[in-house]
Amino acid sequence: MENNIKLRELKKQDLPALENVIRKTWNYDKFATPKTARKLAKVYLATCLTNQTYTRIAEVDSVPAGLILGKNIEKHHCPLKYRLRQISALCGLLISKEGHGILNFYKNVDEIYSQLLKQCDKDYRGGDCSICPVPRIQGAWDWKNAVPQCFSLYEKPEH
Repeated sequence: MENNIKLRELKKQDLPALENVIRKTWNYDKFATPKTARKLAKVYLATCLTNQTYTRIAEVDSVPAGLILGKNIEKHHCPLKYRLRQISALCGLLISKEGHGILNFYKNVDEIYSQLLKQCDKDYRGGDCSICPVPRIQGAWDWKNAVPQCFSLYEKPEH
C-alpha cells in the first residue's frame, strides 16, 4: 500500500498529532513516564514554533505525520500565540520533579550548543530545517524534494 503524502499549512488541530510524532521520534517514553513524555513533546513543539519563520506539515493519508521548520533570523518574529503556548507547556512540565529534572538536562544541552556556536567563525542567517517524520514514512518519501522552500529562506535576495 502506498502512502498519500502531501505538504500543507499548520492547523491548530494538528498540534496533538504532531506532539505524538515528536514523542515517538525522540523516544521520550524510554526515559520518562508517559505523562511526562507527553508534556516534554508539547514543550518541544511549542519551542520549535516560537523559533520558526517557515512551517509545513507532512500529512499522510490525511493525518499529520511530519513537521518541517525553518528560521530566517533576519525575518524572525515570534507570534504571541506561540510564546504563550510555550510558557504554558513549560509550566506544565515544571510542575513535576521528573519534568523539572528533564528540563534541567535539556538546559545544559542548550548551553553546550550555544558555547559551540560562539566558537564558530561563521554568522548563520538561518536556523536548521527540522524534519520529524514518523517511522512509517521514513524512507518512503524523498524529504530533500519536500523542503526546497524551507532552504530558500537562507538564500540572499538578488538585487
